[in-house]
Amino acid sequence: MALAACGQTADGRVRLDAVFDTADGLTAGQDVRIAGATVGSVRDIRLTARRKALVSMDVDRAFAPFRADADCTIQPQSLIGEKFIQCTPGTPRAAPLRNGPGGTPTVPLARTHAPVDLDQVLAALGQPVSTRVALLVSALGGGLAGRSDDLSASIRRANPALGALNRVLGDLQADRARLHPLLTQSDRIVAALARRRSDVVAFVARSANVTSTTAARAGRLRAAVRGLPGLLAQAEPALDDLGRLAEAGSPAAAALRRAAPGAERLTRALAPFARDSRGTVLALGALSSPGRRAIRATRRVLPRLDRLTARSGPVVDLLQPLTENLRERGAMEGLMRFFLYPTRALARYDRNGHYTGAYLLPAPTCELSIEDPANCSAHFDDRPAMSPTRRAAPQPRASRPAGTGHQAPPGTAPMLTSTGSQPVTPSPAIPPGSPPAATGDVNPVTSLLDFLLGS
Repeated sequence: MALAACGQTADGRVRLDAVFDTADGLTAGQDVRIAGATVGSVRDIRLTARRKALVSMDVDRAFAPFRADADCTIQPQSLIGEKFIQCTPGTPRAAPLRNGPGGTPTVPLARTHAPVDLDQVLAALGQPVSTRVALLVSALGGGLAGRSDDLSASIRRANPALGALNRVLGDLQADRARLHPLLTQSDRIVAALARRRSDVVAFVARSANVTSTTAARAGRLRAAVRGLPGLLAQAEPALDDLGRLAEAGSPAAAALRRAAPGAERLTRALAPFARDSRGTVLALGALSSPGRRAIRATRRVLPRLDRLTARSGPVVDLLQPLTENLRERGAMEGLMRFFLYPTRALARYDRNGHYTGAYLLPAPTCELSIEDPANCSAHFDDRPAMSPTRRAAPQPRASRPAGTGHQAPPGTAPMLTSTGSQPVTPSPAIPPGSPPAATGDVNPVTSLLDFLLGS
């Protein structure tokens, strides 16, 4: 959430609030600084419902938005000068600063600091302390009387040190929230060390030995230290790459951490699996010798298979369109139906057992003859009945003895009759030399292919 979306002033700045325990000495119009540079000013100061100082500031847009780890400190410009607010916007990785009750991003009380003025410190001193301070100041005045030049030179020399000390104190003041848990943990560490004093003594003794050994090799260490700048300069690119790798690997490390419990359970489950699979592994080891012999035996076959593969190229080229045509025409489906229909017709069963189905096809009784009478439909396919003109060539046949059956008249083809039926007079024979009549019969192989191909 950007600050500009929460409160923008007429001059293009953004609004920012901060809650302090006290804003004594702070007035509207005083500076707001970031890293020592003035980036805004104090707008107004109000009192919250909890009796805290709510300071509203106008900050340049370039320094917005402030983050959740931002902090602000009221600092004096000098011992007796005006005050200003020193702020740190926070790190980019932190979340944006939350809005306060007024809808403006607000630095909470836990992230603000208000220093104690020097006059408050002096007012807290009792009578004995003030008397001693007066004696100290009088003694210092007597000792420094007539040495103003030396005092001035000492102050000028101490000015950089005092500035550095001031910055150190400011950093400590800004990190007060972090130093407090550090001191607390230090107390716990010291208490734990006190309970293990003997171990600490042993550690100190070993450290003394290490120190003496290090002192004996001071020359080598000095040479190593002199070579460190060059080593660090050469290692800087690698360290940069390592830093980028660490940043890129952070999501992977987080994912591995989430997957660690599952991996642990998997590792525990692998132990019984390994025990149970030991027999299988041993059996595979026993089969490895026959397997090697089989592989060696196949080496003689592989060249032949290679030559066969090279020679079967034209056959494959011919088979490819055939297989594609069979697939498009549904040959496999037709073949499956060819086996399915007889199977469904024969493999029937009910609650009593298996049975075989039969179909009765009623048809007029006709002679089983080499000719097809006009009124006979004794056929088992879908072709039309044969016409009376479709006759076979006459076949000579010896006459039967009397009483053994009907004899065909001379010049006619013999005829087979069914049991109990009357003889049928055949048609005249086809004259010799006449062209054979068209039979119209369907090839059974062609019918089967048409059935399989769905024709």
